[in-house]
Amino acid sequence: MSATVPEPQGKAPQRSWVPLALGGVALSLLVAGGLLLRATFPAASPAPPIPVRGRQSPKEFGLPVYPTALAFHSLTPGPGRGSSAYGIKSGTAGEVVDFYRERLDAGEWRFQSREPHQEELGEPGKTRVAKGWRTVWRSGNGQRRLTLIALDLPQQGTTGQILLMWEPVSP
Repeated sequence: MSATVPEPQGKAPQRSWVPLALGGVALSLLVAGGLLLRATFPAASPAPPIPVRGRQSPKEFGLPVYPTALAFHSLTPGPGRGSSAYGIKSGTAGEVVDFYRERLDAGEWRFQSREPHQEELGEPGKTRVAKGWRTVWRSGNGQRRLTLIALDLPQQGTTGQILLMWEPVSP
């Protein structure tokens, strides 16, 4: 009589550890490669600031405002830079320049130049020329420039348009 050894019941088949080990090695290589790439390339420079648009008057930036000013539009694209534009109900470009000369020259600003300025406005074939003045000041410490463009531009209840722009400059 021959004896047969019964096969064990309920025992799971043995799995190979090789695929599991290879998966771990691959994951380790991916992580190490990512760290190496990150160390190789310099960090991205910070994104430039997003310009802030609003309806701030020049007064909110520490500048005088012509007495009949209305409908403010402002833009601040970054530190120390900005602009404020508005219409005037009455007055001329020359009177606006005189107003700013009186106020700014008495403060921290030093007058630099005043010259005639004109802008072509409108669509091609339907343009008109607005005339006025471009006036420039520099701060007392020489590190900022302020430009005023005052235009005689009568339209819809206004007599002119004013634009103030400021920016840092090297001394």
